[in-house]
Amino acid sequence: MKVLVHIHLHYHDQVPFFLRRLGNITVPYDVVFTLTEDDEQTRQIIMREIPTASFLLVKNIGYDVYPFLQAMGRYCLDAYDCILKLHSKNSRESSVSINHLHYKGYEWRNDLVDPLVGSKCCFKNTLRQLLKEKVGMVGSFNLIVNKEEERNRQNTKALCDDYGITYRENFLFFEGTMFACRPQIIQRILTRPFSESEFLPTCTTGGIGTLAHSMETMFGAMCQKMGYAIKGVHSARTFRKFLLMCLKSIYHKDLRKLFFSMRHDA
Repeated sequence: MKVLVHIHLHYHDQVPFFLRRLGNITVPYDVVFTLTEDDEQTRQIIMREIPTASFLLVKNIGYDVYPFLQAMGRYCLDAYDCILKLHSKNSRESSVSINHLHYKGYEWRNDLVDPLVGSKCCFKNTLRQLLKEKVGMVGSFNLIVNKEEERNRQNTKALCDDYGITYRENFLFFEGTMFACRPQIIQRILTRPFSESEFLPTCTTGGIGTLAHSMETMFGAMCQKMGYAIKGVHSARTFRKFLLMCLKSIYHKDLRKLFFSMRHDA
């Protein structure tokens, strides 16, 4: 069992966060960091912990997707049993809602990363789920979505045509593009050549409608096209968050029923 890890490290101050998570990987792995700005201090910090780490300097385009495609194209993916895709994600000043859950600060990043590698137990569960016969991709349960933004659909439909996939509005994918998957899925993605000119310069937060955003959907679509399922996993914290959301939802529904019942009785 061997894992290939890709971490797009646009925000260098997040190195300690990712080094701690890499310490939870319990099988042999290779890791490649893509950087939009070279920094000798960042390299040294990483190399002290992981002497075998590789680095690739990329342009700041296509968010984390273009760097991922660039990095994967340099490896023989047949040598690995699992691809783990992670990336630094900036802190949000305003809250964003996904699947009725609210994310602010680094919560979105943490809820994407920690179910995969937040602890040794989480990582072992990630591998255990991925090794199931019909599972092709694993990621945060709380961040599986089944409907992409309308502004992404034109690019996604074009990608589906390129790959011979029938477009659906309800493809499952991970909102935030962090996951573990079978290498065959990425190999199939790489059969379409991607040029630098197709990707737009990266915005800090909140961009939408770009090829990179459509590729977020396409990773999930390709997994499902190849006959694999997408599996959601939890860390202890993300499970508590999900459970609390469910309890609040039930509570508020009961209140609404009571309220409407009282009005009806009146």
